[in-house]
Amino acid sequence: MSQSPSASTRSCSRVRGIAGRAARDAQGLGAAVGNIICPHNIVAGAATVGLAGREAEVLRRTLVPCLVVLVLGGVLVSVLLMF
Repeated sequence: MSQSPSASTRSCSRVRGIAGRAARDAQGLGAAVGNIICPHNIVAGAATVGLAGREAEVLRRTLVPCLVVLVLGGVLVSVLLMF
């Protein structure tokens, strides 16, 4: 189910000349990447799998994959916006 872009996304899209769907998708990518390193999610996940007290280690181990996803996603969105 696809949601329509928010008013701020549509406004930003018009100013920058970006297609609304591409802007929404890029915004979703940013939200997903932010969710990877969200402290609340790390604490909840660590407690769930028995790693309570080792949240810093979990965060350190997720930073590299997070950066890889961010860079690859950014490159993909940039390439898609060129066409």
